[in-house]
Amino acid sequence: MARILVIDSHKTTKSSLAEVFSEHELTQANDAGTAIVAANQHTPDIVILELSLASHSGLEFLYEFRTYQDWEHIPVLVYTTVRLQDTVLRSRAWQQLAIADYLYKPDTTLENLRLAVEKYVSGVSV
Repeated sequence: MARILVIDSHKTTKSSLAEVFSEHELTQANDAGTAIVAANQHTPDIVILELSLASHSGLEFLYEFRTYQDWEHIPVLVYTTVRLQDTVLRSRAWQQLAIADYLYKPDTTLENLRLAVEKYVSGVSV
């Protein structure tokens, strides 16, 4: 069982992910501030991040998240409604954020997301 932190303000997405990852310990946050607090209370094994968040963007969360030494190597899967151009995905700034994978929601099935998460959490035991 892995600890998964989901940061998304969409109720439907959070509900769907709760079902897909029911065998894992799932913590959900609506915004960046709540997510930092949640990660501090229970360090996640992986983060699923929506870029479009209220108040602070997902990227702002990620910049702050990566400043904590204990969280530098935690895989972050960007699962978002924000379509990014290939130039952004290949940019130096994007690479420095150590994003494990970018999944565009309209093109990604929940099964594909589950497989992506399992790839990063295989072998994790809590």
